[in-house]
Amino acid sequence: MSHSRRILRTCWLRKGALAFVIAAVAVAFVFPVATADSPTDPKRVAFEVIDRNADQIATVGDVLYYYGEPGMQEYESSKYLKETLEQIGFKVEVGGAGLPTNVWATWGSGKPVIAIATEMDALPEGSQTPGSIARKPVVEGAPGHMEGHNVMAAVAVGAAHAVKKTMEQFKIPGTVVVSIGPAEEQLMSRPYLVRDGYFKDVDAAMKAMEADGAKIEGPAREVPGLVKVGFVVDPFGTRLEIVQDPEKLGLHHVHLRGADPSAAMAWYVDKFGGTVGKLKNIIDGINYGGIWVLAAKGEATPSAGHAIDHIGFRPRNVDNVVAAFKAKNVKVTTEPRPLTLPSGVSMRLAFIEGIDGIRIELVQR
Repeated sequence: MSHSRRILRTCWLRKGALAFVIAAVAVAFVFPVATADSPTDPKRVAFEVIDRNADQIATVGDVLYYYGEPGMQEYESSKYLKETLEQIGFKVEVGGAGLPTNVWATWGSGKPVIAIATEMDALPEGSQTPGSIARKPVVEGAPGHMEGHNVMAAVAVGAAHAVKKTMEQFKIPGTVVVSIGPAEEQLMSRPYLVRDGYFKDVDAAMKAMEADGAKIEGPAREVPGLVKVGFVVDPFGTRLEIVQDPEKLGLHHVHLRGADPSAAMAWYVDKFGGTVGKLKNIIDGINYGGIWVLAAKGEATPSAGHAIDHIGFRPRNVDNVVAAFKAKNVKVTTEPRPLTLPSGVSMRLAFIEGIDGIRIELVQR
């Protein structure tokens, strides 16, 4: 059984035995002493630290489960994590980036800087009885952990402990950072940490996306004059660029590929306007209200049916825009039609085929 699966199973089995009202639980992590018989493989040492502390890691997850605090209200959870991380030798700050319950822990010094990042918030109305597949709240209407953030935070603590003990035993230089953010479901807290420079010196951020099946394409790197970037491939095969740019949080840019990048840029300007300029005064692109569209030379594949199926623009009147596109010989793949969402929101939409086979949605709402 894999190390992470074992911990998850342990957490699941233990929850039924815990009381619904708990006080802070002290967790005693095992601190092995290096001997002449100690393994010489650092990875093996790290795995063995995880195995020896599986019960302790599970207990951290259990405690957080029963606290079950929603976003920006994780007061007991952050206090408990602070005490636990301090016990295993980390220096802990609570409340950074204007987030009262944010947990940021560090150990070591120098480079590389390795960040283990996750979250700890429960879901509104997510209260659920452990071991029950059927919906069965412990407290009706109360928050609770239905996405495993309690386990994710516990595994982050366990991983940090294992990496630290291994680095100590093998005298490996570097810094270990544990970032356990609040309110990931409500406001995506990590961009605020990026804004305030917390990840400025991070060389490799092993985020939760890797645990969810994403592949990290090497360490993040500095692009001279631009930003720090890294690439991941999601479980569906889509390559995503992760950009560290304090001046622009959230969706940063869309990078298109095609046989003729200049022709692609000219096509979008002709059809959708935008402001032609240079991203960071270096890369040619089109600025659409703060979102940059860039283009590079490369193989182009029609987007329909892929993980990223299309991009969307929002005109004031979709029928008029479609008529204008037809006059410019743009291929309309779906004529304007009404659509009402289950939420009751009504809109009118159409689809066209852009240059290099990109599917483009036009939404009026």
